[in-house]
Order: sequence, then structure tokens, then C-alpha cells
Amino acid sequence: MAVFGVPRAAPDDTDRAVAAARSLAATMLAWSRERAEAGLPRIRIGVGLHRGPVFVGAIGAERVEFTVVGDTVNVARRLEQMTRTTACDCIASEAVVRSATSGAARVVAVQPERGARVVRRLFAIALVP
Repeated sequence: MAVFGVPRAAPDDTDRAVAAARSLAATMLAWSRERAEAGLPRIRIGVGLHRGPVFVGAIGAERVEFTVVGDTVNVARRLEQMTRTTACDCIASEAVVRSATSGAARVVAVQPERGARVVRRLFAIALVP
């Protein structure tokens, strides 16, 4: 999980998130090719991108961890899970697509993600050219 805009939001948070997803995908593709050349199975990743408010803080007593929680995190996780059953490496919410200033996106679904009551338009964003 990666979080952008913490502790302060910036106008380019969404663009930085999409850029990070693209960088991760390019790195994983290169590693997957190396694995294939070595006779090992390829690796496929899926990315879910969503934008919205989160609760940020340290959680735990003996083992304290910094984390974010909330509906925004849950939606992003469900979008990532949806990449496992689609031909998309990255599924983004409409909030992400509206906020991003670059990159083409195509509608892949108009449906609620698992466990949600709200119907969302979901988009595929190409991570690797």
C-alpha cells in the first residue's frame, strides 16, 4: 500500500500515485522477464487506485505500526482484488481518473465493488506501454 497526500495534500497527489503504479509495474515486468529467462514462473501484479479521506495514525501496543484505514483504503483494496479476475493490471475509481491530469483510462465496469453499496464507474489504466 502506498499513500499520497499525507501529512499534507498536494495538487499532484493523484498523478504521483499513477506514476508510482507505472514505475512499480515496469520494475515488476523487468523482474518477471528475468524470472522467465531463468525458467521460473512469471509474476503478475494488480494495482487498485482510489482517492478519498483516510484515518492516519499509529496502531498497536507492543508492536506499533503507522497505517491508514477507512473506506478509501477498503475500496482501493477491492479494486486491486478485481484485477485478479480481469485483464487489467490497474483498476482505478472515477475519483482517480477525474483527478489525474495525464494518462488515458477506459471504462471496464459500472458496478459496486464487493461489499459496497455504492455503484461506481471503474476504469482500467494502462501501466506499461
